[in-house]
Amino acid sequence: VSQFLEVSADVQALSSASPTGEVATQLGAAARATELALRTLRDAAVDVGANADTGTNPTPTPTADTGMDPAPEPPDDAGADVEVPKTPDFIAFETQLVAGNGDRSAAAALLSSIVTGASAETDLSVAAFNTAYQAVATSWDRFHQDYDGWRASNGGCDVTSALERLGEFVVDFGGIAADVRSVPRATVFRTLGELLIEAAEREAQAVTGLRAAWQPFEATVYEQFDLSRNAANKLRRQVSSGLEELLAQNGISQADLTR
Repeated sequence: VSQFLEVSADVQALSSASPTGEVATQLGAAARATELALRTLRDAAVDVGANADTGTNPTPTPTADTGMDPAPEPPDDAGADVEVPKTPDFIAFETQLVAGNGDRSAAAALLSSIVTGASAETDLSVAAFNTAYQAVATSWDRFHQDYDGWRASNGGCDVTSALERLGEFVVDFGGIAADVRSVPRATVFRTLGELLIEAAEREAQAVTGLRAAWQPFEATVYEQFDLSRNAANKLRRQVSSGLEELLAQNGISQADLTR
């Protein structure tokens, strides 16, 4: 009984939240019924044992040469009101074990279907996140290529044109940041999504700051943007690495997602 109480405690500790609530409920009912059957069997065995101990030490009957009066004969109805302990009902207990095993099998089958469904749902979530992320990453890389090309000429000699182009960069990256915020953020991807948003917001602020501080032929105005861009790239690499790990954990390859 003590050993099964540990099992019962573990079962009761199972989460009753959806979608596994039905599994926990079914296992809990089976554990309680089995625990009750065990207690009943134990109590019956204790009663039988106690009765046997009492019957093994009868009151000695004095003999004629002891000088004691012979013990009185017990009345005919002696023991009529004594309750005879019930013999442990192993059949009832084993019947409950069989029923409990059936409940466990049913719970295992239900859990298997839940896991299968969750796995399929996770695969879909991974595919959706990967698709959105790859699109954002492509736009982000293209933005950097355009910026690097413009930066190589130091923005040109025309201040007005340079400021206009910087304004376009601000707008372009604003669109990328909006796309980043639209990337699916299911529970499994929440951390990756937050890292991606942090990277986009950091670089968006840097682009806006560069637009406001830019001066022709002044190399130092690019320093803050370069620092922010490098920091954002580190965050992007963390997201890429995390996504690769999730794909590997779920047995999904990029080739599977592009079919």
